Amino acid sequence: MVFIRPAAAEDVEPLVELARGAGVGLTTFPSDGELLGRRVAKSLRSFQNIPERPGGESYLLVMEDSATGRVVGASGIVSKVGGFEPFYGFEVRHERHQSDVLGVRTEVPYLQLVSEHDGPCEIGSLYLHPDYRKRDNVGK
Repeated sequence: MVFIRPAAAEDVEPLVELARGAGVGLTTFPSDGELLGRRVAKSLRSFQNIPERPGGESYLLVMEDSATGRVVGASGIVSKVGGFEPFYGFEVRHERHQSDVLGVRTEVPYLQLVSEHDGPCEIGSLYLHPDYRKRDNVGK
């Protein structure tokens, strides 16, 4: 069985090892022990002082295999992104074109630049060891 829990100081080395398996494509989960140590410390502070309203706190969670004690996954959550100043992103929108004369109807997706001022939550650093991805629906 696997379970998800807050990252602890003793998880830094297992997280570095896990991040090495992620490769270079997952930029929010580098295999840098010092950086991951700071992220774990920041997460621990965030868990100790949970505010009434989100203010950009950072939480780091690990997935642990209870049979082996092995850290097999990680996920980071930032409680609020933007809202302090504009946060720019893209939203997928659709435009419909129709001609009754020609009997043609198309829908064209496009990206619209948007700025968020209400501070959505962000999930990142989501990684699961390849051995656990299709095992017992753990990845879901």
